[in-house]
Amino acid sequence: MEKILQLSAADFSLKKLIEENRGNKRQLELNLVRKANGEWMKIPILLVSGTEPGNILLADGCCHGDEYEGTEGIIETWRNLGPESIKGAFVGIPALNLDAYGSMNRYSGNDFVPVDLNRAFPGNEQGYVTDYLANYYLEHFIKEASAVVTLHGGGNTLFLSPVVCFPDTGTEVSRKAKEMAEAFGFDFLWHDEDIDPAFGLMDQHAYLNGIPVVTAEIGGQCIRHREREECIQRIQRGILNVIKVLEILGDPVQSFEQPCSVHLKYIYSTHGGIHKPQKRDKERVKKGETLSIITDVFGNEVERIKAPYDGIVVGYLVYSIVNPKSWVYLMGTEVKK
Repeated sequence: MEKILQLSAADFSLKKLIEENRGNKRQLELNLVRKANGEWMKIPILLVSGTEPGNILLADGCCHGDEYEGTEGIIETWRNLGPESIKGAFVGIPALNLDAYGSMNRYSGNDFVPVDLNRAFPGNEQGYVTDYLANYYLEHFIKEASAVVTLHGGGNTLFLSPVVCFPDTGTEVSRKAKEMAEAFGFDFLWHDEDIDPAFGLMDQHAYLNGIPVVTAEIGGQCIRHREREECIQRIQRGILNVIKVLEILGDPVQSFEQPCSVHLKYIYSTHGGIHKPQKRDKERVKKGETLSIITDVFGNEVERIKAPYDGIVVGYLVYSIVNPKSWVYLMGTEVKK
């Protein structure tokens, strides 16, 4: 097994790391803070540093610890890239939220109160540990990258069709992000026009710092047993195509069938209970059609969730139980071209 090099957070610079390893592939661990059991809280890094300088693509997985598709897609991308074939660098973070990844949970157990890492940006260097992680990653990784791909999925409770999101604001950074998103080759292209730093989303804070960024979502625990390899291959193919868009790799950008362009909204339940989804991914629904039936512990219907508009199903809750005021469907309306 290849030696894993250890780095210290105190003097870390992504660009310096790339320069010092020019022409090499590396597996590294960045030690951030020491936990109560004596182990380090870490960021694992898979680096391919080309023989010549150029753009830097940063790709991360497991911002939410139960969304593993991105982890394996990043590993496969790293395995199949050689430093002699690229200009610039590929920086893969297979599990950004490493402790959550290890416990198979969305959140890390290191905080006094659970914090969603992808709602914590720009973070706080002096805050709880997840706030610190968000701030460190933004300052020391995202801001030093040329572009970012952040990978998500349905995790333990949801299913998501292959959908890639980009900030749709009409700026030059937005246009580059759209080019990356279209190159990813997923089924749906999510035009995100609602940019608000208060949301705490990693991709929006990357964009607000002038970094082209896309968020790719795919799969979930419900299909992992039968579509695992397909999801990994689609992620790897998407990352590789973004690498070509950024001219890190000189090969032509692969063309895909045009994705369905959508605006997405979450549909929420009022009550909790047994969740019985009535519509599946990519189904087109009319306003007023039943999306989900919720029953109580006796089997009595307590709520019937109906489509608030004509649209197409992109994602839905697959867990058997839904909590009150939780989202049960992700529905899209097509963007008029």
